[in-house]
Amino acid sequence: VMAAAHEFEVLGLPALPLEDFALIRKHFRRVSVEVHPDKCSHPQALNAFRRVYGALERIADPLLQRLLLSSLRSRGLVDGEAIRQHEEERWESLAADTLDEENENGDAWWQQAPLHKLRAAAEESLGARLDAAAAALVGDGVGDDVDEIRWIGARKALCLHAAQQLIMIDCREPEEFAAGAVSGAWNIPLQFVQSYGLVQVLGMDRIHELLSERRNQLVVIYSNTSAPFSRCRALCRWMLRAGHASLPTARIRRLRGGFAAWE
Repeated sequence: VMAAAHEFEVLGLPALPLEDFALIRKHFRRVSVEVHPDKCSHPQALNAFRRVYGALERIADPLLQRLLLSSLRSRGLVDGEAIRQHEEERWESLAADTLDEENENGDAWWQQAPLHKLRAAAEESLGARLDAAAAALVGDGVGDDVDEIRWIGARKALCLHAAQQLIMIDCREPEEFAAGAVSGAWNIPLQFVQSYGLVQVLGMDRIHELLSERRNQLVVIYSNTSAPFSRCRALCRWMLRAGHASLPTARIRRLRGGFAAWE
């Protein structure tokens, strides 16, 4: 794992555009079991597990995967002809915007994360049930594509938050929010949204604030981690569907590392 040249090699996957999350998850499970610090006594086990989880984050997220492939291709580490040209062109502008907006290496939160945070991230990512449920409930083609929502690193978000230039939305359960959250964040639990609808949970005062009083501020959504298929991604689907006429993807961000990176 530590000697692998890139993230695809870490998980034993071909360095090609991959959309089969079940396949990515299968490879992650196999490799993570081999290096998990609870099962492996090697002194580098934790660092290996960090690298395996980092590979999952970058390959399972469609935009990060394409950024990674573009980087590997430019460095001559993969066969450029094997990567579909139209896929590269489709994501070229998004990749450029993302690289301009955050320091990818500096915000790879898992590189220093303790084991308990990595466990939580892996568990949330492997579940994927809430995101699948959101896709089924609101995936009717109305609203922008959730895969086009960009990330924001914790350091940049902290600066903007200190300057009161962000609307922070915490989609965790109320008890998780009560145990610790970003100061001033709105608690919009995903489970409540699925039961009662986004408009009901937000309330008219917050909707007015979101679309009028603070309409020029970025909206940053987070859960415990930034696992590729976390509650955060699921809530993004609801936000895009409900705000299809007034809330574009350009205004929404997912917090890289989630609350785990903020703490």
